[in-house]
Amino acid sequence: MPQVSFQDSVKFNNNARPTIAPKGKSFYGRQRRKRVRRKRNGGNNFERHQLTTIRSERLQGLGLAFSTKKMTTTSSNVLSSSLVSSAGKRSALLRANTAPPRAMFFVDLMVEGKPAEEADEARKQLLEKKFTDGLERLFLREYADAKSLLQSALGFGVDFLGGADLIVNLVREKLGDACVHLREWNEAAEHYKRALHHLHETLGRLSEHTGRILASLGHVFEMTGDFENATLLFDEATDIQDDLMDIDEAEGKRKGTAPALEMKYDTGLLYAKLDHLHDAESFFKDVAATSMDDIQDNPRYQSFVANANNALGNVMYKKCDYREAIAYYETSIALQKKGGNKNYFDYIGTLTNLGTAYFHCKEFSKAKLQFQEAISECRKANSNENNGLTIASLWIKMGNIYTMQKEYDMAEKLFNDALKIKQQHFKNNSSHAEVLLLRHSLALLKIKRGLYDEAMNLFEDILAKRKESSDGDDLGIAKIYLDMCSLCLKQQRGNSSKIANKEKARDLCNSAEDILVWSVLPSNHPYMLQLSKLQAKL
Repeated sequence: MPQVSFQDSVKFNNNARPTIAPKGKSFYGRQRRKRVRRKRNGGNNFERHQLTTIRSERLQGLGLAFSTKKMTTTSSNVLSSSLVSSAGKRSALLRANTAPPRAMFFVDLMVEGKPAEEADEARKQLLEKKFTDGLERLFLREYADAKSLLQSALGFGVDFLGGADLIVNLVREKLGDACVHLREWNEAAEHYKRALHHLHETLGRLSEHTGRILASLGHVFEMTGDFENATLLFDEATDIQDDLMDIDEAEGKRKGTAPALEMKYDTGLLYAKLDHLHDAESFFKDVAATSMDDIQDNPRYQSFVANANNALGNVMYKKCDYREAIAYYETSIALQKKGGNKNYFDYIGTLTNLGTAYFHCKEFSKAKLQFQEAISECRKANSNENNGLTIASLWIKMGNIYTMQKEYDMAEKLFNDALKIKQQHFKNNSSHAEVLLLRHSLALLKIKRGLYDEAMNLFEDILAKRKESSDGDDLGIAKIYLDMCSLCLKQQRGNSSKIANKEKARDLCNSAEDILVWSVLPSNHPYMLQLSKLQAKL
């Protein structure tokens, strides 16, 4: 996702350097966004006051006793969330908490017989280890293990420090993150709500922790289809981020500090999630334009700049500006290599993004090289089950390249290898959406090879399983109908029963049309364009 200077040993394309935003642009951008929100939510002060009251009431309705008044942080013990993602600084994070120990509800044999200060330090070290172990499992995408370890850390922390302690609620946040990855939405929401309740009481509204967790909770509502409350939480999180940056600028804090970089990056991610690409791009460019003199010997700074370059590449990809996306991805990769302490999963993600952008530019050889390197990095990083899924996804992308190059045997081998991994991961659930999607790709490949009867049998099986696992009106089923209709038209060319095939094709086309019309898709949607072409042939 931008503009940095490299040493001579690092080759790069000048197109990868974005234009640095004029001084003050980010501030005026925030004021513009606030004006837009105010205009959307009511023009005069009385109406805005009413809206603030309504938002506060709606937040309370979600179990969040928030005041939407601007509040400064009430604790001098505010810790940067950057520490949470840095395993090497856990002890500093724990030592920073000077709250007195609360009542203990168990006897810890590890500290029995030791002086009080030594016992407290031993307990802090044990909590640190539990938390760190959980974060490492989370980092390695071993989410079930991470959840178990973080639950243990939470129980220990509540007994030792109390439920309102900052550290305990950061553990709650990470436990919520683990539940999100496991798609345990209700449990994730409960952990986020508890953390927000305690952090709001301790730190007040204007805390980077509060803003970050509000966005995470908003994501949970978004994933469960509650878009109204998701928007409410995203708006509040965005206001908090903007207000914090206003305070930083008023106090003259240096823009290059790690907390400022992280805040801008997180705000950019929030706007990208809301599909406000212009605002997201502005924040990412602010981070990406950080001088290399400021981050030369600081891996943490380098990771923010590298990630901002990757995020900018994603913004350009969404805009279908694939060349610009490639430039940003290449800059991100160069920075990650230069840092010397790269995060394998970030690196693999950027390589995959770069390969996908090359694919859209029809530069298949370059795309293949990126995917091959990503597979190699996956095997270096870890051998856990989720890593296997990443390799399977890369094999599918490689299979798409071989399909475009008409090397169908190689494409089919890669698809089948990926299918075995997915079936194993989903415990041979033949109706799982990802398994059916990959089998759909195999059916399309059989059409290209002229194996029409095999393709039709496969489509019919996929359609039956898809109907079992859905309400029968989803777009995936419409796509199956469209592809089966296209196959019927191909079959009738060399088939004596042309009339029967054409009637079947017409029925399939009508079934697809019913779903697409009900879904109210725009006329330029790929499925609508495919439908129009088939109707013209019929």
